[in-house]
Amino acid sequence: MSPSVINRRGLFDPGYVERLLDRHESGVADYGTHIWALLNVELWHRQFVDK
Repeated sequence: MSPSVINRRGLFDPGYVERLLDRHESGVADYGTHIWALLNVELWHRQFVDK
């Protein structure tokens, strides 16, 4: 998810999502489940809200 999508939706704190992704990508922590949930919310919005 791009920062612009996160900001446009307004559902999540962009700073939190950025830290989550940074920590996951650097191997500090495994946030795969959290990232998966965020992606599913975005896909759900695209399918059912944006149409």
